Amino acid sequence: MCCIFFTLGGHDHHLILASNRDEYLQRPTSSAAFHSFPSPSTFVSSSAPAGTSAISPQLSSTPSATHPILSGIDADLSGGGTWLGVHVLSGRWAALTNFTEPAPPALPPKGKPHVLSYRSRGGLVRDWLTADGGTEDMQKYLDRLEQERDEYAGFNLLIGQLPTITGEKRAQLAYATNRNHSQGSEAEPGESDSLPGEVRFLLHPHDEHASSKLEGSQTACLSCEVPSANDHDASDGSRVSSLQPSSLQAAPTNTKVNGLNSGTSTDTDTTSLGLSNSVLSEPWSKVKTGRAGFDEAVQRYASSAAGAAEASSSRQPVGPEYQQGEGRREAEAEEAFIESLFQVLATPGLDQVQERADLRRTVLVPAFSMAPPKGKGKAWYGTRTSTILLVRKSGEVTFVERDVHTMDGGRARLLSEEERRHGQRRYDFKLGAL
Repeated sequence: MCCIFFTLGGHDHHLILASNRDEYLQRPTSSAAFHSFPSPSTFVSSSAPAGTSAISPQLSSTPSATHPILSGIDADLSGGGTWLGVHVLSGRWAALTNFTEPAPPALPPKGKPHVLSYRSRGGLVRDWLTADGGTEDMQKYLDRLEQERDEYAGFNLLIGQLPTITGEKRAQLAYATNRNHSQGSEAEPGESDSLPGEVRFLLHPHDEHASSKLEGSQTACLSCEVPSANDHDASDGSRVSSLQPSSLQAAPTNTKVNGLNSGTSTDTDTTSLGLSNSVLSEPWSKVKTGRAGFDEAVQRYASSAAGAAEASSSRQPVGPEYQQGEGRREAEAEEAFIESLFQVLATPGLDQVQERADLRRTVLVPAFSMAPPKGKGKAWYGTRTSTILLVRKSGEVTFVERDVHTMDGGRARLLSEEERRHGQRRYDFKLGAL
């Protein structure tokens, strides 16, 4: 029951993203590091268990031509992909959540290239980050994905292209899913061609408003944030619109589309998107709660930074010491901002999970025991890691991953804030530079 909150603007940033990964705590996972997606079989035995910060020897703590991708890795033998990652050289990024449903529809019929089991959804992120060495056009990737969407269980996928400093690549953002409402697919077994889903550009490089600042307008939206007479109550008590994702609407200038600004935005007027395990147009209550906290943190940081910049401009520089002091204050402000985003990801909604529906109401999922999709018995499940990704307009990137729960004596334990900070993986680098 992962959740993602992000904005494509804000004070001096192309991208601000905060994400929780909710997963079975004993599922083999490699902590975030630089790599080129080694096969799970090559390092699964040495991958870091939940609550530790060890890095597999097949990975690196610094980027290189042979290790250009930064992400954690699903080290299960059936996996090998990831849920969130960024490519240092190409500026590509992607994030994934699974779609919650009782059971996925039948696999494609033998009329198509037959698959014996569903493909790993983490491979969707991996494929975008590595497609043709990072050169495949986004539209071609999405066209290919649209043809293969029924080979995966339900998913939500965000794929993005950050602008390069040289301007060779412009900002792009797309959302893809193979589901279209809160109940999942209604296709009958074997009717793969009628599976729901959509592939939509949220920010298109050819849109006249799109800019290398990743703050331009979108060519289309899933639904505008306007109350509808057809709205109804979702199963978790939140209000959702019956407008289907296929009902594509043009975005009028200076209106909010999916929470993103269409038209000109300012550093202190930044809104966001939130996504969990329902489709983008039907957010769960945890998404609304988390997004409100995320927006508040971003606005507070942007306002503080703007005020500091104004005060700085009124002071008379007095040499290197002055510049060092300004840099230190900016760094301290950003550290406080990062901590505030981690606080958003730690927002509790309930003390204990009683049923699966409870997962829709809490940003941080407390560990509980439930039966895994495959296998017997029960296993511990909860928020496993929290991640912050900041991409500045200068191309500088900060990526911080923290463990949230750990296994301790066969039981799950919530790590203290001090433990989370102490074991964090932090990477600071610049896009396009090795």
